[in-house]
Amino acid sequence: MIEGENNLLSGMGAQAPSAKPREALDILALYFAIKGAEVAIRDALGNVLNKGETRGMDFDAALVLLAVARLGYSNMTELATTVERDMPYVSREVSGLVARGLVTRQSGAQDAREKYVAITPSGAAIIDEVEAAFELILRRACSSMSHFDRQALIGLLAGVVADLRRR
Repeated sequence: MIEGENNLLSGMGAQAPSAKPREALDILALYFAIKGAEVAIRDALGNVLNKGETRGMDFDAALVLLAVARLGYSNMTELATTVERDMPYVSREVSGLVARGLVTRQSGAQDAREKYVAITPSGAAIIDEVEAAFELILRRACSSMSHFDRQALIGLLAGVVADLRRR
C-alpha cells in the first residue's frame, strides 16, 4: 500500500486486494448519497400521491405533469429537455397521462411528426395536489437543514450537474 492511501473498505474492518485512494471512497459515498436521496424522494412522493385524485400516479408521471402545466402548450422535445429525460421516457409518461385524461397530445400543424402536449382541465385540477405533494416531501427531506444549508446544497448539486454537462 502506498503511504497516504486508504483502502476502499477501510473503516469496514476488511482489506481489499488492492488499495485505492481515500478519494475513491468519498466519490462512491457521494454517488450513493445522491442515489439514496433520489430513491427516498421517489418512494415518499409515491406514498403521498397514492391518495385522492392522484391515486396511482408515480414520481415520473407527476414530474411530467408538472412540467406540462408549467410549459403550457409545448412540443415533446421541449418537454423532454425540461424534465431532463430522453424522448422514449417522456413519450411513455405522456401516454399514461393521456390515458388518465390529464393531458392531450396532438400532431403539429406544420409537421405531423412533431407532437404537442397540453394540460387538460382534469390535469389542471390536480396540479395543486401534485405540487403540494412535492413540497411536503421536499420540506420533510430538508427539515433538519437551515435555509443556508438548503441554499448550499442547491449550489453544490447544481455544480455537479454543470461539471458533468461540460464534459
